[in-house]
Amino acid sequence: MDNEKKWRCPINDDGPEMGLDNGDVETFKKEPEASLARETAQNSIDANDGSESTWVEYSLFEVDRTEVPGIEELSKLIENCYEYKKNLPKEAEPLKKMLENSKKEKFQCLRISDFCTTGLEGVATNDSEKPFYLLTKGSGISYKESGSGGSKGIGKYASFVNSNINTVFYSTYNKDKERGYIGISKLRSAPIEGMDGMLSQGIAYYSSNQKKGPILEEFILDKSFARKNDEYGTDIYIVGFDSENNWRWSIISKLLESFMVAFQREALICEVGGIEVSKDTLEEIINDKNLKSICGKILYRDIHAQYALLNDNDVIRKKVSIAEYGDVELYAKKYDAENSDLGTRKCVMVRYPYMKIKLSNTLSKLPFSAMCIIEDNKLNSLLRNVENPQHTDWEFNRLNDDKLLKKETKAAERLLRERIQEFITDILLSDTSDETDVYGAGEFLPSTEEGEENGDRSNISVDIIQPSRIRRNKPASAKKEKINEKNEAFKHKKGDLSDEGADGKPQGTGGHTPPEPNPYEPPNDEGEHGAVDGDKPILKKVKLDGISCRNIVVDEEHGRYDIKFVAPHDEEIFEMELKMCGDGNDTYELDIIDAEVNGKRCEIVDGKVRMSLEKGQSYLVKYQVNQNKMFSSEVLMNAYR
Repeated sequence: MDNEKKWRCPINDDGPEMGLDNGDVETFKKEPEASLARETAQNSIDANDGSESTWVEYSLFEVDRTEVPGIEELSKLIENCYEYKKNLPKEAEPLKKMLENSKKEKFQCLRISDFCTTGLEGVATNDSEKPFYLLTKGSGISYKESGSGGSKGIGKYASFVNSNINTVFYSTYNKDKERGYIGISKLRSAPIEGMDGMLSQGIAYYSSNQKKGPILEEFILDKSFARKNDEYGTDIYIVGFDSENNWRWSIISKLLESFMVAFQREALICEVGGIEVSKDTLEEIINDKNLKSICGKILYRDIHAQYALLNDNDVIRKKVSIAEYGDVELYAKKYDAENSDLGTRKCVMVRYPYMKIKLSNTLSKLPFSAMCIIEDNKLNSLLRNVENPQHTDWEFNRLNDDKLLKKETKAAERLLRERIQEFITDILLSDTSDETDVYGAGEFLPSTEEGEENGDRSNISVDIIQPSRIRRNKPASAKKEKINEKNEAFKHKKGDLSDEGADGKPQGTGGHTPPEPNPYEPPNDEGEHGAVDGDKPILKKVKLDGISCRNIVVDEEHGRYDIKFVAPHDEEIFEMELKMCGDGNDTYELDIIDAEVNGKRCEIVDGKVRMSLEKGQSYLVKYQVNQNKMFSSEVLMNAYR
């Protein structure tokens, strides 16, 4: 048997021909460094040995060409690929660049080493069911359990997209005191010399024998680094690490975005190019100008918001049970007008082992940030099954082959969103004396994000209306309807209130005797407050000023809203109506078609809510209007006296 250490390409045995840009690699090309940071830190957290926090070190170093194992052979393999497809421009160009890079006299290499981990079991035996084999030769196969961060078995390809020659060396020293390494280069299928035109499988292994087994000795490429006898762990060497950015702060930014909770809970510590990222250094790093420069406004706001949610004193925290699926921890922080740009207006979704998966849709036009942490429970396990390979979203169609599990997972995720909605809405409806800045108030038609089902109340946006004194608006055109321009009196017949009399026209005072003066409304021009018609009172519609209300857009597409206020005094007959504002000073009728007050259905008369008020009582009105787009409006609160 050939026991020489060299590069070897398995043949495809007249099977499929693999191209350079296969799906496994393409998955991570959009954000190479972000994917690298997420996948490597996640794998290291999963391998923690239970002794201390997982420590991950990212170190850049340079080596001479002659120090890269088998570089001449590897360069020849890349050249074979290029010669095979040099007449196909789509593949020829990247292969030509790889060939040029492979002939350089010096290589930049990135070493990623973890500590306080178990190392990769099975390196000595190359057992097909052990972690070392699955990492180096498996694809779409994972040995990880539901509590692990990764489970798709393709995250390792994030390392290859960060190499300009698609080459990575894996080295490990495991808890069984076994050492070993292997080199892997992701190429494309090409004719193998001496095999009568037979093609390779598009991959090469720097290995110990024809079975492409690991080399059972310590791997030395970074001469400044060596593991001690009790320092178990895994080392990843990316040969030809090619970064166009400030690589240190680029990786730090992605680590903070994805693992803020892990850092805060001391599950993870990283050292990136000599910069320590840990719970003790988070504040200093987040305020560093280098981080702000590399992030850009949106990413930096997301990172800062996560840190604030975990550390600020004014954060509201709550543990919520999601039926039989387990508990989640919810965090929310409101911002005032001065700091409104710090709010994400979204909820960041984090799952055990404390890795960010995604941001929710925009939940509010008010400045706030929120976080949901899913612990190691059934909900975590269900959602893990529908994560995409990049671990950045939940995609339920991944369970199309198991309809029952798909239905259960969607129901659990929907219930989670409902609980988050209730938590956020309750906080935004709570009383506050702080001024707030409604984001994008002039944009009444915000875009919606993909993946939301029609009619799902959990996709909410929030708009709080701070009422001013209600003014009477004059129509700009004779064609537009006048709305209560003179505050005419209305006649009350048989217990039914209406804005119109029997002939369909507003009823005047008609010289009737006025009732006692209304303490809340100044006299009209004639000094009258109301009248009587025999024994029947004529009730006047009186506007109620100074009621602070909060109006919540729950489901814009279906016209569903919530409004909350506290009654300043008793009212036997109270009416709430809406007016939609036009481009100028025009206002238009807006009908309320359904409503409930504090959980009970209420009366709707002529498109307005009718109810009674009790002084000091808090009222939550859930209502639906006949308008399915965002609009500018006034909330009018009146009483009949």
